[in-house]
Amino acid sequence: MFKSHQYLRRLAGIVSLLVAATVALVVPAVLEPAVTGRPAPVALPVAPPIGACVVVALGRVTQVDCDEVHTGEIAMSWGRGVNPWAKYHVGGAGPSAVDMPSAGQSTDAVCQDWARDYVGAVVDSDAAALGSWRPVPPFFTVTLIKGPGGSPQLDWSACMVGATRSELYVGAVGGAGVSIDRARPDAFTTCLDLGIQALRELRYVACDQPHRIEFLATLQVDQAMVDAGEVYTAGSGGLAADCKQLISAMTGNDDPTFGGRIEVRTEALWQRGTTPQPAVPGSGQLAIPDCFVELSGSGQLIGSVVGLGDAALPTG
Repeated sequence: MFKSHQYLRRLAGIVSLLVAATVALVVPAVLEPAVTGRPAPVALPVAPPIGACVVVALGRVTQVDCDEVHTGEIAMSWGRGVNPWAKYHVGGAGPSAVDMPSAGQSTDAVCQDWARDYVGAVVDSDAAALGSWRPVPPFFTVTLIKGPGGSPQLDWSACMVGATRSELYVGAVGGAGVSIDRARPDAFTTCLDLGIQALRELRYVACDQPHRIEFLATLQVDQAMVDAGEVYTAGSGGLAADCKQLISAMTGNDDPTFGGRIEVRTEALWQRGTTPQPAVPGSGQLAIPDCFVELSGSGQLIGSVVGLGDAALPTG
């Protein structure tokens, strides 16, 4: 009897060890699944650098490669005790060009300036010669994010640029606003779905969604244009020619119509969504034109034409 009890106790001990070993092996695998291809990212112990792509989830900020899915990009960052406005000299180019804040201006507000500068939404009048047109600035969100704290090294802050049409995206948008032929991440492209045309409905969508129009450039209006009536007759003449030339550069195709399948247009897009009321010189109403492309005939586009070159149009 004694031996039997002793045997059972030993067996129970062996089973307990096996269970413990199994838990030790299985639980970490469940809590932290194996990652193939590259090391698993870890939460950032220091402020991420400008241009870093990050994932923000469950209160943690993790830096990843920009070709991976991420939440946003860092437009500016600084550690505890560092004056972010003194981190870069005032003037010059890039983030250093942001002005010093005015009295009472919050860090959140200045984050907007740094973000606009980072994506290239502010284009100097002496920028690359594009005639009177400028590429459409990327639409973006700005969030002030912070490190986990607990020590000076972990107590950092950063301005993060994100997409307005998607919580996550792939690619980088830094400097995209001043680039002519660089394809942007889909989440930062600007296309239009005409919706129910009988209702004159317009919906802005990312260009990887079905659409017929891609909005590519905005007009830099000056008083001379208004006085000359150019903003009323943009469908012909110099502005239309400049728009076509710019779109040729943006697509990388000498024929921006892609053999007649695309129409290059200069007109006020907002009028597509209203009862037509053409602006008339002297009326005080301006219909400032936009430079865009529209698919001819039937069908829909499912991708941007920027940087497409001689490749086939992305239709579906």
